[in-house]
Amino acid sequence: MTRPGHVATEKRRVLRSTHARTLSTMDKLVVVLMVTIPAIIVTGLVWVPAVSTVVLSFTDWNGIGDLGDIKFVGTENYDNVINNYPPLAADLLA
Repeated sequence: MTRPGHVATEKRRVLRSTHARTLSTMDKLVVVLMVTIPAIIVTGLVWVPAVSTVVLSFTDWNGIGDLGDIKFVGTENYDNVINNYPPLAADLLA
């Protein structure tokens, strides 16, 4: 047997649990910091070196000297790898 007040209490409990909570200013700050700081670290330690490697693979820079000494050579480096090492070309085409 259910009590009439018991059903109303259950409905109220269900209604309360479906309401979205609003975040305080401090909670919002913590969320922003917890997303921003790791994103900056990952960008600096993973993406910047990865993109730099790809960009530098199209240049004639030996890694020593000023950044002003970088000369863009396009796909010449990749052409040299294929043509200077015939076994590599054969393996790639097989």
